[in-house]
Amino acid sequence: MLRVGVIGLGVIGSLHVDTISKTSGLKLVAVTDVNKVEARRVGSEREAKWYTDYRDMLDKEQLDIVSICVPHFLHERIAVDAARRGVNVILEKPMATRIKEADRIIEEARKRRVKLGVLFQQRFRPVIAGAKKAIDEQIRPLFRFLLEYNIFRGSAYYSSAAWRGTWAGEGGGILINQGIHHLDLLQYLVGTPPLTTYATASTVLHDIQVEDMANAVIEFRDGVQGVVQLTTIDAPQLVRLEFRGQGGIVALDERRGQISVNSPSLREQMTSTKGLFESPECRWSTFVTDRRGQNYHALFYKDFLDAVQHDRKPLIDGREGRKALELTNAMIYSAVTGKPVKHPLDSDRYDGLFFKLVKAKRLLGPSHK
Repeated sequence: MLRVGVIGLGVIGSLHVDTISKTSGLKLVAVTDVNKVEARRVGSEREAKWYTDYRDMLDKEQLDIVSICVPHFLHERIAVDAARRGVNVILEKPMATRIKEADRIIEEARKRRVKLGVLFQQRFRPVIAGAKKAIDEQIRPLFRFLLEYNIFRGSAYYSSAAWRGTWAGEGGGILINQGIHHLDLLQYLVGTPPLTTYATASTVLHDIQVEDMANAVIEFRDGVQGVVQLTTIDAPQLVRLEFRGQGGIVALDERRGQISVNSPSLREQMTSTKGLFESPECRWSTFVTDRRGQNYHALFYKDFLDAVQHDRKPLIDGREGRKALELTNAMIYSAVTGKPVKHPLDSDRYDGLFFKLVKAKRLLGPSHK
């Protein structure tokens, strides 16, 4: 049994506590929260020791794994402290607010030879595994993509904690918090590194410092390009991903994956067609549907447990977790400067811009002067 501690007992931390308690091979031995009443309550209910200072927990408990579920701005400090004590680290998304912080976490984990995992649990959805297989085997080479992640969050969400909706605490808005899951899925399914990002962002309806709407054109290697739209001001919400290539199209919504395979392929049709308006035959089919209520955090934990036990990389390690963070940082940088960003993003330049945003306590940029 691997001994696990959880730092942060909010909504997400409570989900981690529950998942760990139900996962064979893991034992929840300690929890930490600055709220003493909450720490004592959860510790008592789960028969685990409780602390109000995470450093006390790390020093006093012989932990194999620590799960960090605190506000974004605290991720780097706690992850580095845990790695220096030889504890394997699980980080809730985003792994940090800035790629320079992410790099320090990755380097510390490497030096201390501990496992580092970033919780992008949506990669474990059957529809994502099915989409990856369909894209790789039937659709490539890819030409373009579309990502729409348009959801709604009311004012109560941002007022629920002082760090929400701030540059210093959250590190951004829709991009780094809600939308980062689908930015991770985007880069994972495209499968090649980004080359250029050109973005706009605005604070449209919420009384917050950070963006509640962002749009971008992103080009990946091999000429794959597309558009992303992300908001927290839309109802009804619309969430979908679409990938088009030589072989056809793969489209994903919140639960279902569909595919249409071109017959013949686009290139064959273009070279062989005689009619002015002929096009390939296209037939849609559903290749997988996610089950409702599935706990994908549990699948992440099972993979991480296996990685620790068999001394291998977790499927979503620090370098994988960093990729979506770079996209969010690049979109913010482009939106503020009004210029395209070439990847890899310069971490020093982003830090300089980021701390201007922290000081200004609002979204800066060409359209916000």
